[in-house]
Amino acid sequence: MAPPVTEARLLEEILALAARRGVYAVHVPDSRRVRGEPGFPDLFLAGPMAAAAWELKTVGGNLSRHQLRWKYRLEAAGIRYCMIRPADLSNGLVDFEMASLITQPR
Repeated sequence: MAPPVTEARLLEEILALAARRGVYAVHVPDSRRVRGEPGFPDLFLAGPMAAAAWELKTVGGNLSRHQLRWKYRLEAAGIRYCMIRPADLSNGLVDFEMASLITQPR
């Protein structure tokens, strides 16, 4: 049985995929240590067609109150928000969401 994918490993896989696909990505290591509202998502991604904010969580992790506030604010502003877990690397969600940043919706 393979060891569980850590949040750090998940981040590295996503950053590598973004680089291969030409998607700009910025990682905010700990939003509690930056100026402004706490809870900003772990990743902000921008492709030629769209932008998205992704919160990375381990298998059992949940959004904090501050993270939920950012989620709702970003969605209200028209920015796609996703919570990404390690299983999403293999179940297709990461690929699907990344593709939505670089292709025209049908």
